[in-house]
Amino acid sequence: MAQEATSWSAHEDKARDPPGRAGSPNDYFAALRPRGRLCVVGLPTEPITVSPLSIIPAEKALVSAVVGPPAVTRRLLDFAALHGIHPEVEVFPSARIDEAIDHFRKGRARYRAVVDLRTSG
Repeated sequence: MAQEATSWSAHEDKARDPPGRAGSPNDYFAALRPRGRLCVVGLPTEPITVSPLSIIPAEKALVSAVVGPPAVTRRLLDFAALHGIHPEVEVFPSARIDEAIDHFRKGRARYRAVVDLRTSG
């Protein structure tokens, strides 16, 4: 896990732990640059254990975001569909991953930027 995390975000400011993905928060913290943040989205199925040495020396942080219950999410999606509200998503094919990373690092990504690993062109 540490090798995988390091390979994709060794110099990132933020990392997100996808739901259902096994991995130690310490591995993700190792991939973050100083003052980086690990964001846990949703409710973890197990307690989160973090070594103080993973966060204190480089002033890293663990932050969270609450996701509402399915009924609330359904009402929100129904409202959006009724009013023609759509997400703003920038999609980069995998062949443009360097451009996508540069786009993100320069702060030009707005709302949601995604690298589609199913495409190559």
